[in-house]
Amino acid sequence: ATGDGVTNDGQAFVDADAFVTSRGKGDIIVPPGTYVISSAFTLGEGNGIVGHDRDSCIISQINTSAHGIILSGLNRLKHFSIQAPNTNTDTTTRGIDASATADNIIEQVRSLYFGYGVYSTGLTWRQTYRHVRVEQPRNVGFYFNEANTHLQILLDQCYVVNTGTLGATNKESYHIEGSQGTVMIDCTSDGGDTVSRENIGANIINSRVVMNMSHWEGYRSPDSYISGAEYNGIIRTSGSTLTMHNARFQNCNPDTASSAALIYGENTSLLQLTGIDPNTATLNAFTSQHIAMSDDSGHSTCEIIASATDLILAKSGTSAGTARFNRIGVEDKRSGDSGSFTVDVNKISSIVFTAGTGTLTDLTSPHSDGHTVTITHRVVGRTVQNSARLRLQGGANYAATANGVQVFVYREEGDFWAEVGRVA
Repeated sequence: ATGDGVTNDGQAFVDADAFVTSRGKGDIIVPPGTYVISSAFTLGEGNGIVGHDRDSCIISQINTSAHGIILSGLNRLKHFSIQAPNTNTDTTTRGIDASATADNIIEQVRSLYFGYGVYSTGLTWRQTYRHVRVEQPRNVGFYFNEANTHLQILLDQCYVVNTGTLGATNKESYHIEGSQGTVMIDCTSDGGDTVSRENIGANIINSRVVMNMSHWEGYRSPDSYISGAEYNGIIRTSGSTLTMHNARFQNCNPDTASSAALIYGENTSLLQLTGIDPNTATLNAFTSQHIAMSDDSGHSTCEIIASATDLILAKSGTSAGTARFNRIGVEDKRSGDSGSFTVDVNKISSIVFTAGTGTLTDLTSPHSDGHTVTITHRVVGRTVQNSARLRLQGGANYAATANGVQVFVYREEGDFWAEVGRVA
């Protein structure tokens, strides 16, 4: 191989792979240089590619309709970049294709300008991606999709920047579908500096995912944003369990033309959230919500523990009360409740309705007798219904006034809430 950025070195990689295979598997060592290929390179099972570093060692796919590297299993990729032409507009090409393989380790690798930075479908398990950086994928950064077959996938300090071609909308940094064990540690979705386009941070479907220390950043130019319009959330889950610790949202602006939230769960999703920091996220002017839940075809639950107290929550759905929040913390800010609804109290001591209408019909039973909840109504238009469970002063419904406050105490004997104070 010449590595001069001009000569086609594709056959040299094929020959090197055949050589190490004949010796019982091994690594292809790639010195600094730019190595041109014009067709997809399939790496033999058990073999590896090891470069010098991802800045000085580049495998350049010059064919805009061709994939980069196709894995066969038990492969190792380290310390190089794989790139398509920066003029590429093909959204189907794959920088690294790990479909239907097992026991691959990809470390310190960069994928640029392909439709998919990393792509995997079929029976896939024990995949490790460490310090893998995907830049300007034309479609999706990391794509995993096959029902109930992806097992033990680790994304450790991975980074996706500028997802989608110019003018594209609702492309995804991370797509995880049918995974029964994906762990993401210190991963980032970054909108970039100057390109104006919409972007989805993560789309999680029928999966079990754990995220720790994730960072979701929108576009930093004033006229662009990370949106989430199509999927209702910058992080969207459907039929999934997402456990999320220490997530930070920065410069994120859910699209004002939709009901997008920072995090959106639907279709029997379970969200377990701790340490969520909305930071400089600009709230949707239409719904003003950070986290939203919808039951759609089944029960959806969000459990929030020890998170920032200024999170604004909303729920909707076809069956009142089936999409719910369990907030363990100081304050529950809500905006999207509509129709007749119930608030799950758990250990909440303060509920703030920041917007919206609807009728509060019940508070769930807390953990102890004498538990006190203060309800603050920031706007008019909401009703609190007097009932055997919610016993209001005067025995009549309360039509909330702006900045009206109600104080309720739970009585375990009789299992009801008594309104003990009101500032109208």
